[in-house]
Amino acid sequence: MSVTPSAPHGATPFGGATPILRVRNLAASLDYYVRVLGFTIDWQSDGPLASVSRDACVIVLCEGDQGHPGTWVWIGVNDADAVFEEFRRTGARVRLPPTNYPWGYELHVKDLDGHVLRLGSDSRQDQPFGDWRDAQGVRWAKTTDGGWVRSDAVTPSDLMPPGPMRHRVAGTDSLEWFHASGRMTCDVYEAALTSAGRSLQEFASVLDFGCGVGRVLRWLKALMPEAGFAGAEIDGDAIAWIRDHYPDVDVSAITNNGLPPLVFEDGRFDLVLAYSVFTHLDADYQDAWLSELRRLVRPGGILLLSISGPRMLDHTLTKSDHANLGDLRRQLDVFESEGILHWLGDGWEQYFPAYYHTTFHTHQYIRDHWSRWFTVLGIHSDTPPQLPQDIVILRRE
Repeated sequence: MSVTPSAPHGATPFGGATPILRVRNLAASLDYYVRVLGFTIDWQSDGPLASVSRDACVIVLCEGDQGHPGTWVWIGVNDADAVFEEFRRTGARVRLPPTNYPWGYELHVKDLDGHVLRLGSDSRQDQPFGDWRDAQGVRWAKTTDGGWVRSDAVTPSDLMPPGPMRHRVAGTDSLEWFHASGRMTCDVYEAALTSAGRSLQEFASVLDFGCGVGRVLRWLKALMPEAGFAGAEIDGDAIAWIRDHYPDVDVSAITNNGLPPLVFEDGRFDLVLAYSVFTHLDADYQDAWLSELRRLVRPGGILLLSISGPRMLDHTLTKSDHANLGDLRRQLDVFESEGILHWLGDGWEQYFPAYYHTTFHTHQYIRDHWSRWFTVLGIHSDTPPQLPQDIVILRRE
């Protein structure tokens, strides 16, 4: 490779750097870089290496060697907004939409292995600076003295329920996890909406379906200060806690043995959020609630409903210490043939109603079956390993 000397006289000039990114599956990564990110394959060796490029940007991909997942790469572009619109159409994994910083105006895109491409153009002089998201997802705001400060909208002490209530909804009474996981869930929601060209701040009337004791609600209210909120919940103690601490949230108790209806009027909401609700209901209960949510959502409204997909099933089988995994393994043929498995051997009946167990879905089941009530805009699977459920993005027509 020839280079233009620019070093002091007598020194050996360096050429441009080419990042080498470690990938798990070279064929899948090449497909993503070409089909979704618009790169071209320059060459591919007989071994684990291939080179892709787009204009002057060159990246080498290496299967199973040379580096670690989670590498960050800066790529200069002329127009970050135009790249964002392109990637939104092609289904790229957008980690951060275009945001203004002192050094540039950039968006972040992740590849299949968690590597982050930072695509940036010149800083926008007419726009304020946004929050920075570090590698752990923590947000930081620029201060007037040039420093950075964590910009979480909620502190750990704000509206924090007692330990037993935290344990009931989060599986642990850890204050730190209750706080952090609520923010992470909101980030997952925002990423799912970004992939559909939407944002949390667009919505005016929100239903937190399965609101518990506000693990996510406490963050939503801070992030969406102009929106009105309602909740629905089966736990009477949680409902009482929400009513005492969130007097402006309209909470409906689910009293009909876990089935509809709710008290809200037709078409009240333009956004419905449900994390870890449809992951516990059988097909009949799900169908009943999908029909009810269709009634409650106005035309054009969006629903973000989490499911335990194939990744969560694998996580349960390989990382869980549940004593009855043998029973789950014996039912995997049901999951493969029917696309949905409601596992009654999880032991949840000790803590929750008899209808509340663990449910796994294939993505194809969701696309085929849930489309009876909504348009399935997508299934967002690029979620943190700490929150391995997928987010189904639905639109009410």
